[in-house]
Amino acid sequence: MAAVVAITSSLQAQDKKQNEKDKPVVAEKKTEKDKPVAKEDAKNKPHSQEELDEWMKAAGPGENHKKLDMLVGTWNLSIKYSGEGMTEFKGKSEFKWVMEGRFLVETTKTDMAGHLFEWMGWHGYDNRNKQFVSVWADNFDTGIETMTGKFDDATKTLTYAGESENPEKGGKVKVKWIMRLESKDRFTTEMYENAGNGHEDKVMEIVATRG
Repeated sequence: MAAVVAITSSLQAQDKKQNEKDKPVVAEKKTEKDKPVAKEDAKNKPHSQEELDEWMKAAGPGENHKKLDMLVGTWNLSIKYSGEGMTEFKGKSEFKWVMEGRFLVETTKTDMAGHLFEWMGWHGYDNRNKQFVSVWADNFDTGIETMTGKFDDATKTLTYAGESENPEKGGKVKVKWIMRLESKDRFTTEMYENAGNGHEDKVMEIVATRG
C-alpha cells in the first residue's frame, strides 16, 4: 500500500509540474524604480573646452615646425643626377604651409632630358614620436614613400632616412636625404642609396636658390 501511495504521490507531483509548465508566462511589469541605473560612460562624456584646448595645443605646430619656415616660397632648382646621359637639369619648386602650419607641402616640376619629372612632398614634425617626418610621391612611380628625420641646429641640416623600392632589382633599398638650409635664399639636398653593396651611392644633388 505504501508503494502505491508513493507512486500516486509521484504521479501527482509530475502532473503539477506539467500543469505549471503549460501555464502561459505573464511578463512582470517593471516600474521605473525597477530599472537599473546606467553607469556614466566616461568614453561618451563630452570633453570640456579646457580639455579640447589642451589637446589642440599638444597637437599643434611648435618650435620644430618653425625650423622649416625658411623653405616657404618658390625656388629655382639645379639638379645633378647620377644616371647615364643625365648630368644636370632645371626645375621649379614651391613650399607652403597647410593645416595651420602643421605640414609643409613641396611641389616640384623639372625637365629631365625632355621628360616631365614632378614630385610632391610633405614635411613636418611628429610631436608624439619626437621626430621629423616626410612623405614623397612622384610621377615616375605609383607608390608613396615615407621617411623620418632629425634636425641639427648647429648646422641647420635636416637628415631623413627610410626605404625605397628598387625598380631594377626588386625589393627595397635604404635611402638618406640630407637637406642643408644654408641661408634664407639657398638650400641643398643630397640623396643617397644603399643597395647592400657596403656603401652609400649619391644618386641626386639639388641646389635651390630662391626664385
